[in-house]
Amino acid sequence: MLFYKNKAMLEYHLEYGYNTDLHSEGCFGLEAKFVNLHGKASFTEHDGVFESYLSIDDIFHYLLVLPDEIEQSEFSVKIHQLFMRCMT
Repeated sequence: MLFYKNKAMLEYHLEYGYNTDLHSEGCFGLEAKFVNLHGKASFTEHDGVFESYLSIDDIFHYLLVLPDEIEQSEFSVKIHQLFMRCMT
């Protein structure tokens, strides 16, 4: 999914890619998909007796594409924080 404020922002994005050139804001994207990892992990300790087993199969994978680096853009920070609040 691609998110944008208005038609002008979308058109600018389509020409120049992800950026914050328009009033320090820009388009951002979110990719969400269901992934089957078929992952298994184990942790063992013989004398201390720790034993653990973890199976990771079906998970949701999210990719947030911001218009600029978080360290350089207040807008990107806001979008990232909003996304993280939604995830928790």
